[in-house]
Amino acid sequence: MIDAEVTHTARPRMIVDCDPGHDDAVALIVAAHVAEIRGIVTVGGNADLDRTTHNALVIRDLIGIDAPIHRGVGHPIVAKPHHSPSVHGESGLDGADLPTPVTPLDGTDGVGFIVDACRAEEGLWLVPTGPLTNIGLALRQAPDIAHRIAGVSLMGGGSFGNRSAVAEFNIWADPDAARVVFESGADLTMAGLDVTHRFQATTERIDAVRDIDGDLAAVLADLLDFFSSMYRSRHDDGALAGAAIAAALVPPIATAGLQIAFGQWQRGPSGETPVVGPLLLVSVNVLTIMIGSSFILWARGIRSDRKLSVKARWAPRMTALLLLLSLLALVFMALPK
Repeated sequence: MIDAEVTHTARPRMIVDCDPGHDDAVALIVAAHVAEIRGIVTVGGNADLDRTTHNALVIRDLIGIDAPIHRGVGHPIVAKPHHSPSVHGESGLDGADLPTPVTPLDGTDGVGFIVDACRAEEGLWLVPTGPLTNIGLALRQAPDIAHRIAGVSLMGGGSFGNRSAVAEFNIWADPDAARVVFESGADLTMAGLDVTHRFQATTERIDAVRDIDGDLAAVLADLLDFFSSMYRSRHDDGALAGAAIAAALVPPIATAGLQIAFGQWQRGPSGETPVVGPLLLVSVNVLTIMIGSSFILWARGIRSDRKLSVKARWAPRMTALLLLLSLLALVFMALPK
């Protein structure tokens, strides 16, 4: 399906940690063509762990690879689990008539598999395309692997949200795990929503996939049709599918320079509602109001007395003071809590 001119020696070696999920299914297909998949670990996210594990087994059979699949963790480290049936359907892969998997699950300790694999083979990429629960637990259990891996290439975060105005699902789903990953010292590559939304499954592209011979292409086209329709109904006409491709194409697409405080902003310590994100937005709005009001005060002061009245003399100073206080408030909001 994909003409990837990548030599065997140049192909990155990776463990794909995923919650299939339509986009994760596409990511696995792409990864199988451009990388050496050392293993697949499942996590609860788009659907519950039983369903995401089943879906990974189905996709592995359709691709025809022999990478082992290990069942990971189905719930966030602290927060309550949340899934996305409104986007991916109840099964996590609604929209296609999926075959029954014929190859068995290889293990039930996905976190242990990640740790053992990274200690046994240096230079692996960890490629999470779902919540970071497994990766966070592995790095917390074995912090030494942070410096043995090539890096973590993750799909998550962004300059805007899809769970709320400030919350991207994969980070929002387990912000505590995300914090562990971002503070681990590992090299990070982050494909946020501002990157993944550029990968769109248009009608023409889906038709092109459907024209390819084979069961895999037919299933993939049906999955893309469903996901594209669901996403358009919830967002806009830009039908997103295959977003996880961005994370699977390592080395970097977008280097993560953001602190994991954003994860806390997106969901908050209770695991239920954004806490700092709205405060940040409010502070930005207050800053805008202050700037505008101060400018008006300054301008009116100048106009009120061409000889530079007391109001006019103090207005610029008040403007500067209000600006300074507003900027200090923003800095305070950005400090780790």
